[in-house]
Amino acid sequence: MSPTRGRKPWGVRLVAGLYDQTGNVLDAAAVNASIEVLPEASAPVTLADFANVNGDSDLLKRVVSATIQLDPAWSGPDSAELDVLPANNVTTTLSSHHVTLQGTVVNTTARNLYYAAILVVVHDAAGHLVAAAQTTVIPDKGGPFVPQASLPWTVDIRLPSQVDASTLKFDVVAQGRVKQ
Repeated sequence: MSPTRGRKPWGVRLVAGLYDQTGNVLDAAAVNASIEVLPEASAPVTLADFANVNGDSDLLKRVVSATIQLDPAWSGPDSAELDVLPANNVTTTLSSHHVTLQGTVVNTTARNLYYAAILVVVHDAAGHLVAAAQTTVIPDKGGPFVPQASLPWTVDIRLPSQVDASTLKFDVVAQGRVKQ
């Protein structure tokens, strides 16, 4: 991956609705993409915080359809400059329904960064998206993430029970936001 200099990313917010048989809204949720999305690119987004349905098995049984759409009021070009960064020394610890990835991210640019966002994308053996999770790492005391510095990161992901964890593939994407 090469730096994204000169290409303005998009901040993306998605909204989702869950509906019953007659089209009544049972629940809704919104989420921001965990990384900025470059033109002509995509990023997985996990929508899991449905306050009414989560934990209510009777209500969950009534869900028959869902919609997901871009929220135009909260999505659009971001003035930030981003650089793609390497995720190094990545280790993976698997259990039957949980995975932990750890590593370091290095500021390989010549510029100070505010932070680095780390996105882990999990695919099954057939290439289907299984899960995604992210974290953001910031230097101690809020100082800049200076060139050649590294920061440790950890991402924990709960896996669906029907997935064979031994067949999964993990992709790690790291972005640094340029300090201006």
